[in-house]
Amino acid sequence: TVIGFGGSTHYDFSTNPLKLDQDGTTFVMDSLAMSGSSAADMTGKFKVQMGKLEVKEAATQFTLPSMQVDGDITSMIGGQALGKFDLKAPGVSILAEGTTVPTSFDLAMQSDSGIADNAVSGKVAIQAASIQGLNDAVSKVDYTVEMQGLDVAGLEEIGKLQAELQSAQNQLVWSADATETPEGQQKQQELMTKLTDTTGKVVNTLFGKVLKTDKSRLHTTLLAESAKGKS
Repeated sequence: TVIGFGGSTHYDFSTNPLKLDQDGTTFVMDSLAMSGSSAADMTGKFKVQMGKLEVKEAATQFTLPSMQVDGDITSMIGGQALGKFDLKAPGVSILAEGTTVPTSFDLAMQSDSGIADNAVSGKVAIQAASIQGLNDAVSKVDYTVEMQGLDVAGLEEIGKLQAELQSAQNQLVWSADATETPEGQQKQQELMTKLTDTTGKVVNTLFGKVLKTDKSRLHTTLLAESAKGKS
């Protein structure tokens, strides 16, 4: 990693094969490589290439033969990256508990978002193709979400509230071991109250500040194909 005096960063790294066995779960990843550049404001292009990933339990298994992600971050809003992203993961395989035949498919995802007139617009598309293992119920699924007119200031506030939610949730897990004392029980109750209040603020901010009357638009499309037709 090379960090410039102006805050720009250029990086190129890779890992050795990783393996972890814990509580009956085996996690194996052949390789992971990431390269790219980032300006001081976190914008920049990157590429991620991952080799085979496998997660096994006694009755379930998840396998990802390979994955590639290409990204171009053009701006950051509330901790969320905007720009163009392209993910490809062919041959995903999932063996669910109680089944003997895995479900497999080729996964792809693209997103493109940006800011214009102090509002965020974008599109996210997800495709699952060559689906096998579902008794021919479905062979291909396309799902898209198009968004327009989401207020930037509202999204930044949502980002701060989400950070508060995550912090409270982390503290809640940490304090769960200390509920044997009155102080611990009081702390647990305070965190539960904060979670409820912050969740309410997220909803109010979403409908009161992020979504704007006559400006915001949300359009979703779901297409499914099988041997018997399309819907």
